[in-house]
Amino acid sequence: MSQQSYVTNSEAETTAVARELAAQLQSGDVVLFYGSLGAGKTAFIRGVLEYFDPRVEVTSPTYTLVNVYPTKPQIFHFDLYRLRDENDLLDLGFDEYLDSGGIVLVEWAEKCGRFRPAAGYTVILEIEGETTRTITIGRVDDDSPGA
Repeated sequence: MSQQSYVTNSEAETTAVARELAAQLQSGDVVLFYGSLGAGKTAFIRGVLEYFDPRVEVTSPTYTLVNVYPTKPQIFHFDLYRLRDENDLLDLGFDEYLDSGGIVLVEWAEKCGRFRPAAGYTVILEIEGETTRTITIGRVDDDSPGA
């Protein structure tokens, strides 16, 4: 697994890092997000969506669990914070979204449990100060050690 870290001091800087990652994303990619409440996961995702279509309004799907954005490729934004257990992913059709050919973005990815995709990107956001974040982006492939 390869990874790169960034330190950002504003939401605008976080958005710039997100746009960098977005430029690398292709149909079928999965991005797994990790970080505490308020770490900036949704802000980062807003930056990803801005790259694909700046007119799309991004909201956290905390209550709906998934938002579908009409971008090319289509983007599916999951927020698993309220997930009762990993079996709820089956009820959502999570595996079908993974096979859809779109880009899948998953907040609170640690809740995927046994359904965590074996390949994709990981984004870890850590709060360092009121506006400062450390963002670590990694790439995990099916054939990587530890995948």
